[in-house]
Amino acid sequence: MGDRISTANYTILPLSDEIIRAHPDRVKQILTREGKMRFPIVVASSTGALADINHEFGLVNVRDFSERYDASDVRDMTSEEAFELAVEQVRDSNLRKMLDDDEGTPILGRLPGVHGHTFGFDGLDAHAGILAAALTRIGANSSDIRIKVFGELPGVFSADPSIVEPGYTPKMRDGFQHVRRQKKMSFREALELSTLNGPRAFTSGGLVGLDQRGIQLQVRSIYDLRDKGTRVSEEIESHGVQFISGKNNQVLYTVSSARMAHSSGIASLVLKACEDLDISVTATFGGGSSFPFTIDADHPKREELESRLDRIGTTVSQLGVALVSCIGNGMKQQRGLSRSITGVLDRAGINVEEITTSADRNFTLVVQNADYESAVVALHRELIEGEEIGR
Repeated sequence: MGDRISTANYTILPLSDEIIRAHPDRVKQILTREGKMRFPIVVASSTGALADINHEFGLVNVRDFSERYDASDVRDMTSEEAFELAVEQVRDSNLRKMLDDDEGTPILGRLPGVHGHTFGFDGLDAHAGILAAALTRIGANSSDIRIKVFGELPGVFSADPSIVEPGYTPKMRDGFQHVRRQKKMSFREALELSTLNGPRAFTSGGLVGLDQRGIQLQVRSIYDLRDKGTRVSEEIESHGVQFISGKNNQVLYTVSSARMAHSSGIASLVLKACEDLDISVTATFGGGSSFPFTIDADHPKREELESRLDRIGTTVSQLGVALVSCIGNGMKQQRGLSRSITGVLDRAGINVEEITTSADRNFTLVVQNADYESAVVALHRELIEGEEIGR
């Protein structure tokens, strides 16, 4: 049966309860269509939502993965290490037998054992990524595996349509005048978007194991099954700013200490305090004797974090701020890009509190919450809709 696994084409379908219940007929069409072309495997948040189509498609509920790993085993792991542990957990289960038995379209529920990790295991796409990697471990070819995420929008757009597109409704499938649907994007761009208020189609946990594995992810429309949507792969198709995104309702902390000018350890203490409290840092900013960073303002452990920060150095907090990010590949190669971005906001009358860059793909600014949508619109208008910078 090993030859069969290595020659089969697989489609992994992360289907949320909301999609299944809102569009049961569309889900049936997806399963029928994919079943004719590939071997579909459903990753569902619960099997109850699929009960009404279970009999029709002979769906198999496979939930008996090994639970020998305790949550404490992964607490000090990196995202990559926890991902690898989960892949091995699935590979060592009855995955091969499930595929060899050919009992129908399998359903995999949430994976036990590593729920304690915080890099996105609450997202179905994370489980889909784990399964895709596990398939390659038992002989499947990565080029034959597709993860298809179906949602309301027909792909990934250059900005949130609800902000940039006048008259937008969640059921709009065409007729967009301002936002652009990107037919192709890199995993690195997707990873930058996943930490912001970007598309809900993927999370960082779902992307961490896919990059550089040859596995392709597609974001598709539940309304048009023929539309190819947006393809996310390791290929870099475009350069320059392709997306304007961000995250509002943030708090900006600045931790200062005279010791910081002579030691890199203070920043690590701040980040360790956040990690211990399970608080995700949304952005960090450079500084000589200070370490500015942002987190979600509504995090329930914010007061406890502030208490710890006060023991590290002098802490100043600023509520009511938002992150606005310009994302794309090869952005550092564009001369004058930083000046152009800040110039856009200056002309729009928007004050910038902090600026940071992330490798070669992310230029992030801190603005007031009240200016968040105006900043997204202004940057999108000039950098995406207008003349492209550096070309």
